Amino acid sequence: MKKILFVLSDDLYCRNYIKTNVLDNFSNKFKIYFIADQSLTNNNKKLIKKKNFLGFYSFTKREIEDYNYLNWKFSFIYEKKIKSTSLKILNKNYLNTKLKWSDESKIKILLRFPYRIFLIIKKNINYFVYKNFGNEEIILDNFKKKNPIKNKIFNKIKRNNPDLIVVPTQGNRRILYEVIRISKILKKKTLHLCDNWDNPSSRKYIPPKADYLGVWGKQSMQHGIKFNNFNKDNIFILGSPRYENYFRFKKSSHFSFKYFLLLENYINHDIDKVLIKIDDMIENNKIFENFKLIYRPHPNRKDDETIDINKFKHVILDPQLEKNYKRKIFDARAIPSLEYIPSLIRNAELIIAGPTTMIIESLFFKKKILILGYPGKNYFNFHNFIKDAYHLRGLKNFKNIKICNSIEKISADIKKIFFLKKKNIFQNLSKKREFYLFMNKKGYKNSISNCFQKILTN
Repeated sequence: MKKILFVLSDDLYCRNYIKTNVLDNFSNKFKIYFIADQSLTNNNKKLIKKKNFLGFYSFTKREIEDYNYLNWKFSFIYEKKIKSTSLKILNKNYLNTKLKWSDESKIKILLRFPYRIFLIIKKNINYFVYKNFGNEEIILDNFKKKNPIKNKIFNKIKRNNPDLIVVPTQGNRRILYEVIRISKILKKKTLHLCDNWDNPSSRKYIPPKADYLGVWGKQSMQHGIKFNNFNKDNIFILGSPRYENYFRFKKSSHFSFKYFLLLENYINHDIDKVLIKIDDMIENNKIFENFKLIYRPHPNRKDDETIDINKFKHVILDPQLEKNYKRKIFDARAIPSLEYIPSLIRNAELIIAGPTTMIIESLFFKKKILILGYPGKNYFNFHNFIKDAYHLRGLKNFKNIKICNSIEKISADIKKIFFLKKKNIFQNLSKKREFYLFMNKKGYKNSISNCFQKILTN
């Protein structure tokens, strides 16, 4: 029986790969083992210990910061080298240093102001230097010299002697890089599962890359080839395990009223102004007098400036995220359960969304969608996100999707798409969506099993 080692670096992957049961009961084909990051929450630690568990690993804060900085350097270099506007978006996020945070006192802001100005200058210099003069081979050699392979992880893998090592990640992770370095020494095959829609185009994977890449759909496969130089034969279109049980969950509404659903993107660009406009529209239009707006913040948003929902008459904070939002918890502890979301989307009268993965989830249920695509003062805004992010290109071709290019026009745009006749707007919708996210009729387990089989017999 072939042995497969799964490496779980985050609570998110416990939810997507363990709690969905997609790795259970492979008959006599494979035996799956696990190692996991020590930073998992206690509940997930208990869960993973019930499996064929080999132990935890950990990195120091400094080791993670060093790798993240290496990742940024590669991102800067390849933005220009492969002319990637998706990398440009990522890099502009790096440069987006705040001069103040919402919960800081004036004294703290004043004391920290000089350092933050220094940080802004330093980041911009790094961006310019590495983008225009960076040499990835020299940078990588220096990193390897300062960061030898971790013996604890090496020994766990060597003792287990797996036939295949699998690492699901969003973006680049230190553990992914560490495992691939070890696999080259031990001559083991590696599979990198992209656990997000945009990663093959918005990340430059640091060499050495995994032997094989698992992606969501045909679009991601094309991006893996174009932006990360993977061989087409080494890419597997698998879909995503997080949607394995999506259509089995509760169908009835969580609410007793009709509602629009506002889905926030993690950059949180002028959402407060959107709430004001929609609240006013509901207040002043009889056709919407019994409607509410459910505002769903992004669980891992990058902005701590929360909005006081109490000042609105018709806006309700999504109950699933209310507690964490008010406590400003936007990390692993905020990962929401999947059981709640399908009903939330299914029963909405209209979806209003920032450029977020939940656009795809809304397509599952044939919803009319208004995507927020208005500009802003800084480069890092919805307009540029939609214009420059490769994975979002083509969404405007869906007849059930409209892009809002101005906050001032949001009420008019909502009415236009809300009253749009449904005839033919959902024609071939599933087929179009499959380009972005493949759904195996036999389930994700079938997709991943076939993937393992092909790799191990290759």
